[in-house]
Amino acid sequence: MTRAAPLSLYRSYRSTFHIFPAMIPLIEILPWVLGLIGGAAGITEFLREKIWHKPRVRWVAIVSCVSVLTGAGLFAVHQYRLPAKDTSITVASDSYSKPTSYSPAASPDVLPPASEFGRLWHQRSDGMLMGNPALTDTLMFVGTLDHNLEARRRSDGQKVWSLKKKEPVFTSALIVGDIGLIGEGLHTAPSATITAFVPETGKPLWERTFRSHVETAPAYDPDSGLIFQGTGAEGLWALELETGKVAWHNPLGHVDVTPLYADGDLYTPAKLLEDKDGSAVFKLDADDGDIIWKTEIPGNPMGDILDAGDDTFLLATAVGQVGLNLATDKGWVHSLNKDGKILWSVELRAMPLPEGHISQILHLAYFTLKNGDLIALDTRTGKEVWAAPYGGEFQSDAALYEIGDVALIAAVTKDGFVGIRNAKDGRPLHGFKTTGGAYSSPIFADDVLYVFEAYGYSAYGPVSALVNK
Repeated sequence: MTRAAPLSLYRSYRSTFHIFPAMIPLIEILPWVLGLIGGAAGITEFLREKIWHKPRVRWVAIVSCVSVLTGAGLFAVHQYRLPAKDTSITVASDSYSKPTSYSPAASPDVLPPASEFGRLWHQRSDGMLMGNPALTDTLMFVGTLDHNLEARRRSDGQKVWSLKKKEPVFTSALIVGDIGLIGEGLHTAPSATITAFVPETGKPLWERTFRSHVETAPAYDPDSGLIFQGTGAEGLWALELETGKVAWHNPLGHVDVTPLYADGDLYTPAKLLEDKDGSAVFKLDADDGDIIWKTEIPGNPMGDILDAGDDTFLLATAVGQVGLNLATDKGWVHSLNKDGKILWSVELRAMPLPEGHISQILHLAYFTLKNGDLIALDTRTGKEVWAAPYGGEFQSDAALYEIGDVALIAAVTKDGFVGIRNAKDGRPLHGFKTTGGAYSSPIFADDVLYVFEAYGYSAYGPVSALVNK
């Protein structure tokens, strides 16, 4: 009986030993654990000998560690606050951009008559003008570097309201009846918001926030009520105009242009890779965003797709940036048909500026080049019809105005020279100097040329006085 005790003891506790086979894999990592402990001990001893006993070095090490941890914490908070990258993004209800109303002095609704072309009025802006203008019958809307969309009276340039955004407003507004849309953000913006607003008052209706930036106005389909908005690195989104609700999203590439919506078809160019030059033009199904065809082209999109008629369209691409001159700058213009076939491509002498313009009556496309040349290309062949040096660098595109069978083209250089030419042959008609050009392009409307300086608005007219010379 004395020998049975050990066996009984084993039987009593034998279930305890069943855990040992499960622990066998731990033996394989034991050397790694011991090595880690040894390494940590070695590093600790090194730090103690080389740093901790040297007060100056110790404080530098402490400050460095605190800085790294603080930076990591701020980065984590920043990432947490960024909007979602998919369609789970929600319409903001409590973060509306802030509108401010003004009470401009009374002025006549009609511009004063004049027999000679000249300046009608001038108003100063507190913020640097950046966005291309958009007009209604009575108001004009321009974005600024200090995060505002300004609404001004067309009759005298006085400010009616401003809408405060979170980022600089580089894009043009889109006005569809009683709803306006404005984006925000430059290429460095971590996120950007598109805001729907009442054009007459600036009152926000809804907002939607995206990662990346919104540098161009959306295209609009009046039949479906959808807008098609490029959002930089996040690709293309289709939203309901009335509510901002997402219809679809296609992350097809980096989209910084206004898509072309025509006859039920949706076309857009996109930069394919963030760290490499090269683009493609896509035809999409406007109902669900599916890709119908894709055609690759050199360079990066530099402006909207231009409808050239006869089932063709033009697109400018470039390598380079506005305001930064490099020896590597290049530019192209491409003609494609609606089946995605490239009809012609021409390389330009310098980088083109967004956006171009097309005269359907003259079959000419106009582009300002960064080196100060204004050029006209035949939309059917790509052949250069005329070119005019303006003597200064361009930061914005030209403005086209057609009166019957007469067409005018105007452009403003960075140093403020405004040149108005016959759009058919490039013949100069009038020129004058302002205090300096802006990133906002000039615009013709109702016999008036609106010119945007870096910090000012001006109106010149009547334009018909130049046509009748």
